[in-house]
Amino acid sequence: MKKCLAVLVCILAGTFLFASPDGNMYEKAPESVQRAVEKCDAYIKDAKYASALSALSAADVEEDLGKDTDYLIYKRTEVLTTWFCFSMMHTMFDIKDFNSEEELYQFRHDISYGANDMSFNMRFGSNPEDAINEYVEQYGETPRINLARAQYYYDVAQRYGNQWLKPQGELLQLAFENYKLAIEGGFYDIPALSKFSESALFTRHFQESHDAYLELVEYVPDHGGYWYNLTSSTMYLGNYAEAVEYAKNAIKYPEENEGYQLDAYVILSDAYEYSGDVSNAIETLKDAVKKFPKQPYAPMTLGQLYYHNGKVKEALDAFYDCISCGFMNYESSSEIFDVVSFLFSVGDITNCYSILDRTEKLVEKNNTVLGMAYYIRAQVNVIENRTDDAKSNLSKAEKCFKKDNAEDALFEINAFKESVGL
Repeated sequence: MKKCLAVLVCILAGTFLFASPDGNMYEKAPESVQRAVEKCDAYIKDAKYASALSALSAADVEEDLGKDTDYLIYKRTEVLTTWFCFSMMHTMFDIKDFNSEEELYQFRHDISYGANDMSFNMRFGSNPEDAINEYVEQYGETPRINLARAQYYYDVAQRYGNQWLKPQGELLQLAFENYKLAIEGGFYDIPALSKFSESALFTRHFQESHDAYLELVEYVPDHGGYWYNLTSSTMYLGNYAEAVEYAKNAIKYPEENEGYQLDAYVILSDAYEYSGDVSNAIETLKDAVKKFPKQPYAPMTLGQLYYHNGKVKEALDAFYDCISCGFMNYESSSEIFDVVSFLFSVGDITNCYSILDRTEKLVEKNNTVLGMAYYIRAQVNVIENRTDDAKSNLSKAEKCFKKDNAEDALFEINAFKESVGL
């Protein structure tokens, strides 16, 4: 999800010439820093992350760097936030040497799921924010410090959401502002430009996001995610015809994840629809239904498009296909709820019942899914004040769930009955 202007792009009110993000970020750094960074990167390649961090310590640099310490502060922030094995609120970090990158990810997974004890071998003084603030007090802001701060805040925002010391929106805005300053100062690489683009999109700086993604697809033209996000920012700017062309490239260069591949078709359909070309919007989603036969979201989206354009019969058929896809491939009932919720949201109670009629015949041999269909029907009954019908359908649902010993579903029904006084 995810250039014709070359490297000249507009950011906010000013225009800046971006340095090439595929160059050497450290070519102007002191030689001792370049050696330390090279040593650090070699350790990272071998999954020796603690050794990589040690390579950046003062003992590995043969001179008093003064203001040029900012190079190491940035690199240290990158290593800590990328290769830590455990962190406490991203203010203290533990980092270890491993045999492979996969071993690190397994270590993190085991901690998350309780298979490994949490590590309390924390490195006090490892908080990147403290190091950044101390440097700024002495030397002021620099592009390296801006990129370090952006890297830190962006990483925290992605990992913690609103569960950190600052809310996610503030973190993303700080990331955006600092990526912008680093890029203006010419200290950045393609990953930094990518995160700047994302942070701009997340914080609704759509022109900046558009321009940065436009540059990214010049450097990495086969990255479907960049094309997808370029399409998104372009649509937010209201340039739908332009968005159509970008979305075609998101399909042309598919991502590995099938869900993301489907998203590319959906956004192309959206771009067509907003540009007034409903026919191509529909055809795009019909292509998606054929290409992704096990993805219920494809016919669901097609059904919504049909419905919003007055093609109710076609919409209901697509909704039935969505429910059937979910049930036949995954024994899922969530699509029933999604379809009925959509129909209810547009005030079409009649077709809530008609789609449930078809669904109950489809799933009649699966007690749990049939029970959910009855339960959803009962909820519509309650909204219509059809109390007797609601009681009848809740009773049918309970019988189905009891046959499969679906205790969670039975508990939910009892809670629902209490909440509506049945």
